Amino acid sequence: MKNLKRITAIIFAVLMVLGTIPLIASADTAAPEPLVTVDGLKVEISNLYDIHDLFISRGTYGTYRLCADNKVVRATSAKLAGGHSWSYVLPKPGDYTLCVRYVDGTQKFVHFTAEAAIPVFVADGLDLRITNLTGAKVVRTAKGKYATAGEVKRGENAKGFTPKTFNYADEYTFRFADEGEYTVAVQYENGYTHVEHVTLAKKMPTFTVKGGVLTISGLDGLYVIRYAAGEFTTIRDIKYTAGSKFIRPDAVTDCSVTIPGLHGQYTFAVQYTDGTVHVETLVIEDDPDTVIERYGLTFRAEAYSNQMPVVVPRPGYNVGARNSVIITVEAEQGGTVPDMEITGAVIARCETASYVRFGLSDETVTTKVFISEERDLSGITFENRESVRINLTVTIDGETVELTLFAVALVCC
Repeated sequence: MKNLKRITAIIFAVLMVLGTIPLIASADTAAPEPLVTVDGLKVEISNLYDIHDLFISRGTYGTYRLCADNKVVRATSAKLAGGHSWSYVLPKPGDYTLCVRYVDGTQKFVHFTAEAAIPVFVADGLDLRITNLTGAKVVRTAKGKYATAGEVKRGENAKGFTPKTFNYADEYTFRFADEGEYTVAVQYENGYTHVEHVTLAKKMPTFTVKGGVLTISGLDGLYVIRYAAGEFTTIRDIKYTAGSKFIRPDAVTDCSVTIPGLHGQYTFAVQYTDGTVHVETLVIEDDPDTVIERYGLTFRAEAYSNQMPVVVPRPGYNVGARNSVIITVEAEQGGTVPDMEITGAVIARCETASYVRFGLSDETVTTKVFISEERDLSGITFENRESVRINLTVTIDGETVELTLFAVALVCC
């Protein structure tokens, strides 16, 4: 028996020297390193031998548990079906970790980055400009909110655009017919699909009339303004009517334009580069010159003097005439009288009282009554039936107006 063992050992040693049988790998022999090749969002993993499973996880990790918790996909040895390579299309660009678990219990981690063009969306009225379209396979749009490209394809008013539509350019402006929320899905040849939700709204100009001058604002992206006297419903009607005029973008400053000298009924059609057309008919009237005219106010003055004798506190005490001027302000046609301040000068035949202050004594919605302060008129004398001149300074909404009134003085003797 001992001789048999000795002979077997000698034969085994000779075979090893001759290279007839391979060395038996030890349990510490390292598994081959997995190789990762990234093309856009497509990742190819090769050199996979004796694996139990693998994970691709979003982010950068160094433990199995973190990779498992953040996995994008898992593949087992059964899924490889005896092959030594496997490919997968990642859902989006970014940093990833490959975790490979081998049958002997060892693990290997490979960090890699997938890069892909991400489309950029800029809404301008009913236009939507998309950049970074190089490598796009199709652009799909649909009205409404959807989560996937497949839902967009089946959505309301769905449309699809191939690179031939936008001449294989990196940037293209898509035009939509209606306002609202849309979903746009950009699918690339490398497998990446980007889904974006956008809200589109028509551009809307603002019309302001002040001082007889019309100002049209909100003209960013203007194509043309057409206008004519009268009432019209379409830009075509305005264009072909006698006397119509137009304004091009080179006349626009700070997204607005002013048109002086208009009076009466006019229709304006504002057309933008996104195809939006806004038609509006206005009646333009001359703006009142002063704030008094704008509020439709009328002023009326009354002058009084009470020269009746009074009981004096002691002999020789002089009691002068008790004079007053009343200013009544009314708003025409049921309008509202605004808050105001009134000062001025009262001029009688031979005397003048300057710096007279008129305080509010009574008011309703449509009327305000102001009366002079007695001490301001203490040095002036009114004659009965005398015409008194009253120079007023009226301040309303920060605007000051000079006004002259006349009153017939009534004297009580």
